[in-house]
Parts: sequence; structure tokens; C-alpha cells
Amino acid sequence: MNKSLNYMVIISGLVLLLPGTCFAEEKGQDLPFLHRYPGSSIYHYDHIRFDEANMPLGPFIDKAATQSQPVQGELVYIYYKNPMDRSPLEIMSNYQQTLQQEGFKILWQCANDACIAKGYSHQVSFYTDPIWRGAGDNFGTYFGPGGGRMSTARLDSPNGSQTWVYLWVGSHNGPYAGKTYIYAVQTKPMQTGLVTADRELLTATEMGSALAQQGRFSMHIHFDYNKATLRPDALPQIQQLAQTLRQHPNWTIGLDGHTDAVGSAEFNQRLSEDRARAVKAALVADGVPAQQIATRGLGATQPVADNSTDAGRAKNRRVEVVNLTPGFVPTAGTTGAGGAPAMATAGAGGVGSAPSMGGAAGQGPSQNSANQPVPAPVRQITDTATDAAQSELRYQVSRGVSNLVGGLFNH
Repeated sequence: MNKSLNYMVIISGLVLLLPGTCFAEEKGQDLPFLHRYPGSSIYHYDHIRFDEANMPLGPFIDKAATQSQPVQGELVYIYYKNPMDRSPLEIMSNYQQTLQQEGFKILWQCANDACIAKGYSHQVSFYTDPIWRGAGDNFGTYFGPGGGRMSTARLDSPNGSQTWVYLWVGSHNGPYAGKTYIYAVQTKPMQTGLVTADRELLTATEMGSALAQQGRFSMHIHFDYNKATLRPDALPQIQQLAQTLRQHPNWTIGLDGHTDAVGSAEFNQRLSEDRARAVKAALVADGVPAQQIATRGLGATQPVADNSTDAGRAKNRRVEVVNLTPGFVPTAGTTGAGGAPAMATAGAGGVGSAPSMGGAAGQGPSQNSANQPVPAPVRQITDTATDAAQSELRYQVSRGVSNLVGGLFNH
């Protein structure tokens, strides 16, 4: 079998303990394709799933290699203490011989003064420009008075991945004598998509498509904990809705406030009403006519997810935007202009939802943010019971007209 095939997952196999290659007090293990020189012991070991190292391809000058190749992938760093009665020539030659037997190609090597670029006569140490910054104080390379040897090799695998190895073997005398540093990197793409969100910010175009076709969508926006105070990071989503309504001045919308099931029914009902009115206040402050918006609260009566989990409660804390325009008939299941995704219909949950970013318990996160100013509430909208009753009445009247025309516009 082609030996390069054996190393398609070389670095991943480094976590396997190879018999006879480690002493009890050591932390770490030899590379599976490059065991230690006999009599050596591991002084330092690091293994990281993904990082970048600069593999030298030329002599050093001013604390950096004149040529190098940045390589990203899974990385292992090993610092060995060598037997003091063996020379860098002997140790390096044995390492290189094994690498070549395993299919590696030696890309660059140097010995003693040849490791320093011509015209640079100062003693060279490389503490401020490490091969890999994660190796701490032991990132070597150090070229001391006794000389030393360096080598960089690469194995190309049939699947397109590469395994790079850089070795530095220090002299057998001097302050940094008797050391071997090995850096091995197997190239691979970085794993992405690990930090997720339920939905990115909905755009005005997506909102318009949802209201024109499905007749509704959900906004999972931030309020202060157990309050109707909008957090600054809720404003971009509300601003997109304001833009949509300015583009469609003949539309009438309803804002349905929903909460999770934590707390009493009375508290959640009140909170859902207040939050719907707070969103309306922010829209009015952004230039949307108040008569274009009706509000109501539904408390925790219409969950779209399991209230026994944090994730479910976060999805239930939402403000749904409903198209109440007289004559509107929804066409659910279609896709809007520009390929906008179909938004959530009542009870559908996550499809088309804005990010669910509420807290674990109660009604949303407790922390406040002061990075952006929150528009002052419009008191005529948010603070009076009279307006609340009128708003609910307007909502029910508008909804009645819409139901008579639309027929199956179910909530």
C-alpha cells in the first residue's frame, strides 16, 4: 500500500498512545510516523485541533526565516531532551532518514552557519518570531554558539492534504544544548458553523415578502428581563420593520406579543401587551404612523415550542407581525421576491424566525446594554390604559374585517 495513504489522518492519530514510546512521567507521545531518537525524553508537548504555523524554508535573519510557508491544520509540537553523547548530525540524519522512508520530501535543510543568512553575523535567536505561537517559551528555534541543524519536510497525500514537519536539533554543548523541537501540521479546512443562530436579521425585503404572502412572521427581539424595555440590539430588527411599513403606507399590521410560560398568567398577559406596545412605540418613533399599527397581548397561550427547555422558552418569547390590511388574502407556502424564504405561520416555530436570544428563565435576558440609545417610549401609546383598550379594539375590528375577506387567515 502507498505509504502516503497511511497518513491521511496522521495528526488525528497522535492522540493514540504507542507502546514503548512514553515514560510514565511524560505528558504526550511520539508522532506515529516519527518516533523519538533513542534515549530522548519528552520535556514539552502540545496538540491543538486547528492553528497556523510558519514552516521555515530558508535561513534565518533578524529573528525570522528569510522564506517560510504558513500552514493551517491540526498541529503537534514536541520538545525532546536529547542524549548528551549524540551529535545534531547523527540525530537529524536519523530523523530525516525515517521521514524519507515514509514518503516525505525534504524541502529545506541547513547546518550550523548555513542556517544564518549570508551577511548576518550576529548570534541568532528566535524568541520573538516563533514557528508556532502556541508553544510558549519553548517555541525555539535557537541557534547558539555550538551550532545546530534544521530541516523542513512535507508529505503530499492523495486526498490533497499535506503533512508538514519542521525539526530543529540543537548542539550538544552551550546553554541550549541537547534539544530537539518538532512541529508537525496536517493541513485541513477549519471547521466552521459551530456558532449558530436561529435566524439572521430579517431584512425589510424579507418582511415585506412575508406580509404580502404568508401574512405574518415572528420577531425574536431583546427586552430587559421581565420588562417591556427594548434593548439596543433589538433596534436593527425594528428599523427594518419600520422601513417595510414606510414602503407600504397603505398596509395595516397587528403586533401580537407572546411570552414563555414562566410566571403567572396575569403577569404574562400584561407583559405581552406591554411588549407589543413597546415595539409600536419604537416604530412610531421611527416615523411610522400610529394608526398603521394595532397591538395586543396573548401571554403564554400560544407557544410554538416546548416551555420546559431554555431553547423552547426563547422561541416562545416573540412578537408576531400580522398583516391586517383589509382585502389581504394570504398565499402561504410561497417564496417572496428576491428568493426571500417563506416566513413562519402561526404555530410553525423556527422557519423564518429572527434569532432567539432570550435568557434561560423568565421573559428574556436580564442584562442591559448601553451601546446605543433606545428611543424614548411614546407615552400616549405605552402608558395609558385608555389607549391600550382602544388599541385592542382597533386590532379586533381590523382583524374581523381581514377574516371576513380572507376566510382562512388563521392565527
